[in-house]
Amino acid sequence: MAHKFCACYGIPQKLFLDSFQELDIPVLALSATIRQSDTGQLKTRVEAFIGVLEEKRSKNHEQYASA
Repeated sequence: MAHKFCACYGIPQKLFLDSFQELDIPVLALSATIRQSDTGQLKTRVEAFIGVLEEKRSKNHEQYASA
């Protein structure tokens, strides 16, 4: 696990995110240093990501239903 303030911290994550983006797969990147005070923001981000997944599933379903 890379340390957040290490110069190379974002490189593996960026490669990972870019790989999934090329495959059109949604990804939610979260920090490993989540504190109790961050739960509201985390909940909002997860709910928004679930919305993205549901929208993508709906579009895929429509695409296959019309084929």
